[in-house]
Amino acid sequence: MQLFPEVDEKRTIRNAKNFLKKQLPKMMIQARVSSLSLKSPVISDMPSGSSCGNSNESKLVLVIQRQEDVKEVVRTIKGMNKLQAYIINAVYLENREDWKVAREIGYSQSRYHDLKNLALINFACALDVYDVDLTVYDD
Repeated sequence: MQLFPEVDEKRTIRNAKNFLKKQLPKMMIQARVSSLSLKSPVISDMPSGSSCGNSNESKLVLVIQRQEDVKEVVRTIKGMNKLQAYIINAVYLENREDWKVAREIGYSQSRYHDLKNLALINFACALDVYDVDLTVYDD
């Protein structure tokens, strides 16, 4: 008996890439944070001004919720092993090219892509705790 079911690696990698390339940037826009602020441990881009009425309150609640969502993603990345966190940060938050990251960390392209895929799988599995369902399990 296995504690965890087998992961469909290809689909999980695809989901993690999609999240990091498409969903996270949208979350950051709604949270009013930039990728530069994700390097610091605290995100403090709270909107200023008082809310008047339900419409403004709803918008403020959405901004605060998105900030919490982004913080969860940052905590997830920081909780990964250092090499995997470095790869995720470099490629998806700093938008650096794969070949440059591979060169920086001293791995061949093929070994680097194996490490990147493992990082994406671990990232997806770690986000399961926050009810972000990126991990696809084999039937």
